[in-house]
Amino acid sequence: MSKIKLTAAILLGLGIQTSASAQQQQLNGLTPEEAASIIASLEKSQEALRGGEFQPFTLLAGSVASYGEADISPRKIFVDLPFKDAWKVVRVETNTKVRQPYRLSYAPDGLGKRYWDIEAVFGANGELEMVTLTYKVPAPF
Repeated sequence: MSKIKLTAAILLGLGIQTSASAQQQQLNGLTPEEAASIIASLEKSQEALRGGEFQPFTLLAGSVASYGEADISPRKIFVDLPFKDAWKVVRVETNTKVRQPYRLSYAPDGLGKRYWDIEAVFGANGELEMVTLTYKVPAPF
């Protein structure tokens, strides 16, 4: 094993993340293939918006009023987020088959720091219906 791989393995074993690529994506209630499909759908919508295509889903974003992220438009935040770097993807339990929400977490400055809590809601036909982006501080543990 190379020194780099050994060092990364030791750091990961201690719970220290070396980079987004070294970090294992946490999944809850869905398979890696389903998570990849959710992320691909979000990225497809990003590309469509960048290309000027009409996108019918509702888009909301916010943060604590004093954070600089409160000054950025929801569209800019959505278009710029690297969804593939989300460290957590969760299928939200629901008692309806009409809408299926998923939660993604993306920490631009690393785990344990402020992060984007992303809720993506898909309709019964698999179309993206709503995305809510909230910039938050992590819960204290």
